[in-house]
Amino acid sequence: MYKQCIVAGVVFIGLVILPAFLLADDIPLAQENIVKMGVDFTWTEKHTCRGPSPKIKVSNVPSPVLQFTVYLRDMTKPGYFHGGGIVQKRYNKIIKEGELKSYYGPCFTDGPPRKFVMRVYGLDVDGRVVAYGEKILPFPID
Repeated sequence: MYKQCIVAGVVFIGLVILPAFLLADDIPLAQENIVKMGVDFTWTEKHTCRGPSPKIKVSNVPSPVLQFTVYLRDMTKPGYFHGGGIVQKRYNKIIKEGELKSYYGPCFTDGPPRKFVMRVYGLDVDGRVVAYGEKILPFPID
């Protein structure tokens, strides 16, 4: 009986708790001294569906950041992953249009506008999040 309870607990964690954590709106930020970055981007019609990712400007990037991890989420359907990618930081702190290889932009035409959030995490040499920023934009485009 004891072993059955342990197995049931492990199955519950694996099937319920872990997926809920992975689909959460945010990656947990364990450090208290995360730097807040500025994130700016705009959509055009070509950045929808399977089009290229938009150009993203990142500001207030601390020097330890070597790469960015970027995610796009529909705030009305947080479990739906719109992709993103990992890119190396450049001196000008711009993520080029089309550089996010797993990006899948908003792709619907009916219903009220939805809000989407583009989240950018700055990672250091050890892969730790040392900076974070986001921008929320509605879609469809006005």
